[in-house]
Amino acid sequence: MMSRVCRLALLTALMSRIPAEAQSVSQRDLSFTAVQPCRIYDTRAGSGVQGQGTGSIPAGQNRDVDVTHGAAPSCGISAQAKAVVMNFIAVGPAGPGHLQAWPFGTTMPTASIINYANVGGLNIANGVVQPICPFCTHDLTLRANVSATHVVIDVLGYFAAPGSGPLWGRGRPGTKMWGPGDLLCVNGAIVFGLSDIAVTWGSAADACPQGTWVCALEDRGTGACDTSRFDSNCDAFGCDGLCVNFGGNSTAGWSADQAMTLTGFGVSESGGIGTPYPTCDSLPVWCCTE
Repeated sequence: MMSRVCRLALLTALMSRIPAEAQSVSQRDLSFTAVQPCRIYDTRAGSGVQGQGTGSIPAGQNRDVDVTHGAAPSCGISAQAKAVVMNFIAVGPAGPGHLQAWPFGTTMPTASIINYANVGGLNIANGVVQPICPFCTHDLTLRANVSATHVVIDVLGYFAAPGSGPLWGRGRPGTKMWGPGDLLCVNGAIVFGLSDIAVTWGSAADACPQGTWVCALEDRGTGACDTSRFDSNCDAFGCDGLCVNFGGNSTAGWSADQAMTLTGFGVSESGGIGTPYPTCDSLPVWCCTE
């Protein structure tokens, strides 16, 4: 168990690396979520991940890196992450130099994260808690200095506000993910489908089988997924739990990014006249697994 002194040192190091313009109340009291070690960036040819074949970063040049979205592999880093535990590796440097890293779109720091040199058979690595720029075009910017080097980045976990990580399914007896003909939809490495029960958002974790999580929009992607199934009616007399049209490649259903948008009554305005209409408070849940 990490001692209080070590936890304080880690938090101090984290906050000292976040530029003043990026700090806010949202940076306080972040919680840590571990992920399986995952390679997210590698400039070498044939690496099979983001950055492959782009070659060594020349001295004095920057490279932008995706961590939570875009070209990033699916390593389980939440889009809500404010900082990520990363292992940076300088591979085959051309000579002595140092690497800098900072949140995309912010001021380049004066400190380095790795000092490297061209020593046969030796690749220098350093593990750091690296702040990133959430909801930016990219998450991170790298810069090699003095000498060029290949760069490899592995991720091991992230810091985010409490409750912003995936909502993992607790499951009920017999719950499962459902797809057309019992086939599920796919977005890269993520497989997803609707739960076979309809629940209110407060019970969302009960609808997904154990070992799966409640999908967010970025999990499902924007591609069409045919989830046609028998539809029940939802009208002014109330909802019976399945009141949503899943035909026509609909993406309706509870998800982590639309938690409470379909509850209660909505108001449709036409010509300045508001007309209330019923909306459903019980829907199937999108469940994801890898």
